[in-house]
Amino acid sequence: MKTLEEHGIGRPSTYAPTISTLIGRKYVRKEGRALIPEDVGFVVTDFLREHFPEIVDTGFTARMEEDLDKIAEGEVEWVPVVREFFEPFSKRVEEKTKSVKKSDVSEVATDRICPKCGRPVVIKLGRYGRFYSCTGFAKGKKGQPVPEGACDYSEPLEGQTEPHLEILEGENCPDCGKPLAKRRGRFGPFIGCTGYPDCKYIKKTHQKTGVVCPECGQGELVQRRGRGRSLFYGCERYPKCTFTARELPGVTATPGKDAA
Repeated sequence: MKTLEEHGIGRPSTYAPTISTLIGRKYVRKEGRALIPEDVGFVVTDFLREHFPEIVDTGFTARMEEDLDKIAEGEVEWVPVVREFFEPFSKRVEEKTKSVKKSDVSEVATDRICPKCGRPVVIKLGRYGRFYSCTGFAKGKKGQPVPEGACDYSEPLEGQTEPHLEILEGENCPDCGKPLAKRRGRFGPFIGCTGYPDCKYIKKTHQKTGVVCPECGQGELVQRRGRGRSLFYGCERYPKCTFTARELPGVTATPGKDAA
């Protein structure tokens, strides 16, 4: 933010949306009050500096801000300003689309051999970080089988998120700030921190039953697990209501909505 202010880029009202965009695109992650750069952010920055240096130049951005202010104040027409930027930019994008392959910026060769099929292993960049992958790795398109001869080997780098976790958008660990993801353990699926094993946070989720609590008459009974992994039922309003039962009481079910 300090650099943006020094170069006259943006406004205080635009800083928060800018940070939200960076987090949403996985370029950075928020840990407490700090923003930590992610691998995706480093790769995108390096790519832009090499192939589109003028776009990431603070002087260019500052001049563009001035031009946009002049347009807003009616001092200049918007068409010439946009044309001056867009025409050379669109040509550069077309050139780079033809000359630069995705693997040029998202893969790094290694000396490892795939333990499943014997092909070379590379380090790939996924949406949530880097991971080892067999060069024969391939996924089938939606509704289509995996291509014949494809290999499914992949392995996270040390300290990286598992490559194929289903990340929950907008849900971060309350302990360390990293994204939460759907995982599967010995007792079935659960929601946990992608920072495991450094962070062992597990989100408590309880299966609703549609049965009104017979004690308070307001909450709904949910299925919980006690010590020893034994199942029991308790009121969702806990600790305001402490009702529990080993078996589901035969009381009236809610009509398709949560009890208020």
